[in-house]
Amino acid sequence: LEGRVQASELSRRFESAKELSSGVWRLMPCADDHGRSVVVISFSRLSHDTVNQESLDAVAWYVLHCALEKPTCQKNGIVFLVNYKGVSQELLDNLPTFRKRLLKLLFDCVPIS
Repeated sequence: LEGRVQASELSRRFESAKELSSGVWRLMPCADDHGRSVVVISFSRLSHDTVNQESLDAVAWYVLHCALEKPTCQKNGIVFLVNYKGVSQELLDNLPTFRKRLLKLLFDCVPIS
């Protein structure tokens, strides 16, 4: 429920809330057995026709910062689970650009040491 409340607050700030409500990026409510926050990225939920890359980047930024607000995440880190099930070849062809932007976000923008 916490993620839904935060998501609804953020959706009011986006021009389009499609990417936020699509569930491509999901912060799980519970940590794993080692106390790490779990973020699930489901590429099959992307719609290549309607993807707005800037909005997806904003959602990624938001989800990561929601995770980083948790004290257990600050101490133990984040686990990313990437789900490729059901992804079309056309979408797979566009994923390198998405991955490159994600890596830049993770390693150049997020305060992780």
